[in-house]
Amino acid sequence: MTSTKTSSNKRVIVIGAGPCGLPALKEMLAGGHDVTLYERSPTVGGVFASKAMYHDLHLTLSNWAMAYSDFPNNGPQCYPSGAEYLQYLKDYATHFDLERHIEYNIEVHSASLDNNNKWILEVQKDGKPRIEHADALIVATGAHQVPKGLPSQLSSFKGKVVHSSDYTEPFREEVRQKKLRVLLIGGGESGADVSADLGDLTPNTTVWLRRPNCFGPRYLTKHAEMPQVRGSKTERYAVNMFLESATTNRMSAAQNVFFYGFWRRLLWALPILNRQLSRACLDSTASAWLMNDQATYVTKNQRMCEAWEDGKIEVLVTPRVSAEGETVEFTMPDGSVQRRDFDVVVLCTGYTTTYPWLKIKDFNTDPRSWYLHCFPEKLGHCLFFSGYARPHQGGIPPWPKSNPATSASSSPTPATFPLTTPNEPTATDSPSENTTPSAPT
Repeated sequence: MTSTKTSSNKRVIVIGAGPCGLPALKEMLAGGHDVTLYERSPTVGGVFASKAMYHDLHLTLSNWAMAYSDFPNNGPQCYPSGAEYLQYLKDYATHFDLERHIEYNIEVHSASLDNNNKWILEVQKDGKPRIEHADALIVATGAHQVPKGLPSQLSSFKGKVVHSSDYTEPFREEVRQKKLRVLLIGGGESGADVSADLGDLTPNTTVWLRRPNCFGPRYLTKHAEMPQVRGSKTERYAVNMFLESATTNRMSAAQNVFFYGFWRRLLWALPILNRQLSRACLDSTASAWLMNDQATYVTKNQRMCEAWEDGKIEVLVTPRVSAEGETVEFTMPDGSVQRRDFDVVVLCTGYTTTYPWLKIKDFNTDPRSWYLHCFPEKLGHCLFFSGYARPHQGGIPPWPKSNPATSASSSPTPATFPLTTPNEPTATDSPSENTTPSAPT
């Protein structure tokens, strides 16, 4: 990796050594800037090195689609586990010699701008506070920060509450031995994985969904998904290139909406996929028969549907629930009432993204308010966020390579800070892309 030094080189601090922070560090170094990355944990990897990596997590896109363009994955195309993708990130850091620019076990307690629009950071490492200064900050702390709590409708529940980030081996063993009565909340990828796992541990698993979910399979077959996912690593079950292309190629999103809707509904109607998956998709898109799954969020994981179809779990779909003690009451759409007693609630409801250390008056934390989901209003000269713009197709990690905050630094003319001045157009002057922040696929 080469860099170019010019009089415009600035002091840059990157916060977060995950899938978005590492390429930001690499690109800023390539641009000739004085860069240090702060990571609060003892290793690279971000969310993939955290306790958010629950039991048996596998990515929903292949290792090829989740690789950076300057560090392709040359192994067989497969669906890697969280641990395997973490190793890829470590290899990336080693390949580009990034480790020597990273400070581990360091907490950023505050970051504020002085009268000269320079950053003053209060950080702490090994219990020792210190002050740092920078011209620019790149925030790559991700969306997996503060686990969401129990929904307000269930605030009176008196049993145990466990977030998916605490779905540990000791807890799994407790469920298995005691056959705990478990209520799982959430229909995303973590909900699909954990609900299927719970269905194998206890016969007393209920899933609550507020509305019907749309599910997307990794393979165009009704067979169990995980044996195929694991088998993809030995090429017994090769990654389905049609689905991979359909979910990562932007051309698939440009096709005629009538044609798209027709083949989607045809697929759900034919006896090709898991029957419960097809029923769930038809229910979830009943009011959007043209756009179909383009009109909603898709869980690219069919494991919940398999457990549901096999009778290992119960799924109740209703927005109306209440709790008293260990009893939860579900008022179904037809007016009937279902009551269940539970020992524990497992939350697969995601995380809240916060920046309590960012001391900026009236700062809007909504990425949709930032120009290109990267540059906050009036701060585009010194503050950038990497990883909060999600491409319509494909995964998040490759995106930082083309992020406006980082890609400019690797151009023939090195990036120059400030990239904009405080008076230049910002998010209020230009429409942002229609993308949403998300956790890593």
